[in-house]
Amino acid sequence: MPGYGFMFKASRAEQEKTKDLIVHYFEEHASEILLAVQVIDASSFLDIADRWEGRGEVPLEIELWEFLDDLGLDVILAANKMDRIARQDRDGALDLICERLGMLPPWTQWQDKVAPISAKQGQIEPLRALISAKVALI
Repeated sequence: MPGYGFMFKASRAEQEKTKDLIVHYFEEHASEILLAVQVIDASSFLDIADRWEGRGEVPLEIELWEFLDDLGLDVILAANKMDRIARQDRDGALDLICERLGMLPPWTQWQDKVAPISAKQGQIEPLRALISAKVALI
């Protein structure tokens, strides 16, 4: 499914209509979904979440994470663009991201749910390994 970023210039009504379509799809097909992968931009996630929360709104990425969890789906968080975060700050950033998504830090205890990746750099092995491990259990 496309990221919410495609809705940046859409009207509020178009955004709500799209969100409703996505919600209904997941609700109707939850029993058929073996695994979900939610991709976030790890380099901007916290800033975006702060902006949304500053307006009194729940950030879309957090809302989607909670929704998929409420449906009982097995969800992997693909924390993309890790190459844009300084190496010494990566664990701290992942800890904060996990905390915002309701997972207590340190993030390393969630390695069965969180895959730090850099798709542009071709560094997707953590995601590939998680998908393989979860599919093998099905």
